Amino acid sequence: GQYANDINLQYALFESDNGACSGNLTQVFFSSNSTTGFDEEAVVSCLNPNTTYFLGVDGSATSSNLIEGFFGLEISDSGATSAGDLPCDAADFGLIPDNGMVTLTNQSNLCASHLFFEPFTIGFVSQRSVYYTFTVPSSGHVIIDGVSDPTGVSPVGLQFAVFNSLNGNCNGVFSQIDFAYTFMDLNETLVLQCLEPETELYLLVDGDGTNTAGIFDLTISDGGPILPQ
Repeated sequence: GQYANDINLQYALFESDNGACSGNLTQVFFSSNSTTGFDEEAVVSCLNPNTTYFLGVDGSATSSNLIEGFFGLEISDSGATSAGDLPCDAADFGLIPDNGMVTLTNQSNLCASHLFFEPFTIGFVSQRSVYYTFTVPSSGHVIIDGVSDPTGVSPVGLQFAVFNSLNGNCNGVFSQIDFAYTFMDLNETLVLQCLEPETELYLLVDGDGTNTAGIFDLTISDGGPILPQ
């Protein structure tokens, strides 16, 4: 028959119980977003590595002349790194260099959860928290900057809380030093002063109630000496 050029795309992702097309297929993801026109773009997270998945592509029945057509298809690795879901799995920034900075890009809390024994946060309710450690530079002054997904595909409304461990271990009692959460935009900045140099601290990163999980970049920099007032 005659095919139209346009198709209003939708797709579903399936996993087989035996890893082959002969197995029982279970749907693990579906996308049909009318706000993006006829195209579809989505981030599928928390898939099992080294696993074969099956992608079914279809046209939406919202309009009879857009069910069949021609389309292009691209599947790419987002490159996002899943950060530690618990303090003892925290990714380490290491010692923040004097007059320098350390950046971790393409970080993700998409596969994170919140367990009842995680540190209690003051300033916001933790929902999908991930953890980092860093060591304070000699100035005792650090600036933590977070930028929500620069591509805009998987945004997250960033929230920060910084803790120290009373016994210096990841499974110790945590005491919150400060937090940052401003709801005006997705990015976040936290400035900390008068910290004890060469102390290892824990950074909790979470997403707000609207954009709870996504991809982000983090930079921790030395704020330099604090001048007398």
